[in-house]
Amino acid sequence: MILKIYLSVINDEVFVLSETDIAIDISYKLQLSEEHLLFFGLKSGGGFTNVDLTKAGAPENDLLFTANKSFFIPHIGAGFYLKHPKYYVTLSTPNFLKGKRYEKQGNVPIAVINDLHVYLGGGYTFEINENMDITPALMTRHVNGAPSSYDISSTVDLYKKMKFGLNYRIDETVSIYSLFTTVKKLKFGFSYDINTSKITNANKKGSVEFLLKYQWN
Repeated sequence: MILKIYLSVINDEVFVLSETDIAIDISYKLQLSEEHLLFFGLKSGGGFTNVDLTKAGAPENDLLFTANKSFFIPHIGAGFYLKHPKYYVTLSTPNFLKGKRYEKQGNVPIAVINDLHVYLGGGYTFEINENMDITPALMTRHVNGAPSSYDISSTVDLYKKMKFGLNYRIDETVSIYSLFTTVKKLKFGFSYDINTSKITNANKKGSVEFLLKYQWN
């Protein structure tokens, strides 16, 4: 059994909402057989959320859009990852706790409710040649009280150093992404999302994400 500990800091801004999540992730690796590895992970941390309603462009006398709201949301999550040289299966939730971010109290918004999110996914790797692999994958997300969502993706791995992929979340978004290994333990990447749902008018330009990852051991 091998134990690893990771620190992650994620900042996300969309319209009037900005979030910063800080978490400690603990990963256990178990060798089930010669070709099967089982990873079990625990996440503990929290998220700082700020809702700036003054950016919404509503009239000044509208009570629903005249105040900023800030919240701290604790996170406790867990997940399993079964890995084989040819395929993988995952089951996880980022947070067992039902947190509040934004809800109404009379005419004044105060918090949002975060219900439990459960993710189930898997993929299979096809080796095209010694320098290129292609991995199609499927992931589904289930949330209480909301329709399930489904992601279909395909990732190309070149020389074990560069990854490029395309992801389609049915009736929601299309994404392109990449990940590069510069030195043995340092990776960086980016992704770009384009909305395909009815909320496109609220975010016509899509969104961009950047990733920087370093592993100490």
